[in-house]
Amino acid sequence: MSKISQKVLIISAWLPGGGIEKVIQNLYLDDSPFEDLKVLSLSTKINYRWHEKFSEKVTFLDCFKEESNVLNTIFSFIKSIVAVFKYLKNESPSYILFSHSFLLPVFGILRPECKIFYWPQDSLTKSKSSLRYVLTRLNYLIFSKSIDGVLCVNETIEIESYYLGFKKVHLIYNPIGESAPNQFNFDPSCNKLVHIGFLDDRKNASFIIKAMAETYNHNLTLDIIGNGVLLNQLIKEAIELGVSHKVNFKGFVDLKNQVISCSALIMASKSEGFSMVISDASKCGLPIILPDNLDISRFVKSNSNLGSIFSLSDLSSLVEVLNHLNFSTINSKLISRIYINEYGNNAFRKRLFNALN
Repeated sequence: MSKISQKVLIISAWLPGGGIEKVIQNLYLDDSPFEDLKVLSLSTKINYRWHEKFSEKVTFLDCFKEESNVLNTIFSFIKSIVAVFKYLKNESPSYILFSHSFLLPVFGILRPECKIFYWPQDSLTKSKSSLRYVLTRLNYLIFSKSIDGVLCVNETIEIESYYLGFKKVHLIYNPIGESAPNQFNFDPSCNKLVHIGFLDDRKNASFIIKAMAETYNHNLTLDIIGNGVLLNQLIKEAIELGVSHKVNFKGFVDLKNQVISCSALIMASKSEGFSMVISDASKCGLPIILPDNLDISRFVKSNSNLGSIFSLSDLSSLVEVLNHLNFSTINSKLISRIYINEYGNNAFRKRLFNALN
């Protein structure tokens, strides 16, 4: 499939942030569908070295600070308008893809002479604060007409986009890094589940620990990779439930140069955008165990070879899945083939081209 020859600019409030850094990395590794792709980060906060391979393509500007308060937000917004205006004078892209909703007013004010697409990586209405929710809705209402469309990474965001008044909405998912090195190795003999992510209420790792305490599949172990605000609470819970010997907290692990050997990936998230961890696991042929509220779960349900589904409203449904796990019957190559056929490089390019044109 041919490439888009015009200049394309991706703008993010910060990188890394919201998984967007992995998405952009996958674009490059999968032979980008754009001949001329550049990235603009409106923050100098850098936690990883992912961008070094593409350093000539990425520009970092000091607009957004890590501290969040009203005054900083106002100053950051003004600095962003000025910074984007100066950048666009020199670059003149044909397409702009931006990943954060508070950049909507920037383009509403600047109105550059190019096609502009909102590319959110997470739910558009996830704020629990009533005031923030009202302000977010107002932002979408006022500025939704100043862009050319929304590129959605899952079905939930697609539905939200229509509900919030965006007229041109396109479901494209995300590049999965089909040509990137495998991050997981399927090992059916180790009987080890792995959970990866920031340990907060949304990731809901407590649900999995409770199920580990109730399953009679006593050979199962669970590695929890990641730090977060609930780490100490989860360690305490594992001890109180008597499963500290089979639930291992690994803390933060730099996964970029490691291959994780395990039998399955397990997640209990209350919400996800287009989870790159889940995507990496399926791409590598690893079975996945997921709650039924995630968009990817519908695909797993229709292709039972990919893994198992449970309900977050019923702990016994996960316990039942764990009780009957039999990794010796898993066809790892089939999992990889099915997933890449649906979400791989060719499928992503086709959806993206249709959306932009």
